[in-house]
Amino acid sequence: MRTLVVAIAVAALFAVSGCAKGDKGDKGDQGPPGVAGPAGPAGPAGPKGDPGPAGAIGPQGPKGEPGVAGPAGPAGPKGEIGPAGPAGPAGPQGDPGPAGAIGPQGPQGAAGAQGPAGPKGETGPAGPAGPQGSGLGLRVLSGQARAQCEPDEIMISAYCAGGAIELHLVGTTGASCEGESNPEAVVVCAKK
Repeated sequence: MRTLVVAIAVAALFAVSGCAKGDKGDKGDQGPPGVAGPAGPAGPAGPKGDPGPAGAIGPQGPKGEPGVAGPAGPAGPKGEIGPAGPAGPAGPQGDPGPAGAIGPQGPQGAAGAQGPAGPKGETGPAGPAGPQGSGLGLRVLSGQARAQCEPDEIMISAYCAGGAIELHLVGTTGASCEGESNPEAVVVCAKK
């Protein structure tokens, strides 16, 4: 109860003091900042500033893609002749060329060595009877490789002429010769 009385007295005192104008008190301490209000609209752009100093050169960028090939330039001056290169491999054999003209006849060569004897030839026909001689009636046959006396004659002699190599007697009435350079049988016949 006592407490209630004191409170009423204090309230009455404040009421009386509020009706009477007192002296202005000292400025109180600044209160805490209030909550920030919403952002205002953007202001107009300011004037362009002066260029700043040049910055340091940056690192080199990656290599770009090749550009389109430009047109061919004019031909340059002819260069000096270079040294001869090594010989290349032999090419394939070419086709035979056309036959050339026949050249002049060369000098006659030396005679070759004598070859072997050829095969025996066939016996030639008997030559015609020569004219009857006087005295012993001898008749000489020659001019062929084979000579033969008549049936009523007998061969008394025979030899080969003209480079013959071999003489063959045909009984007692004839002979033949073999050789390379036209052998010739020479036979002497006499009447029986």
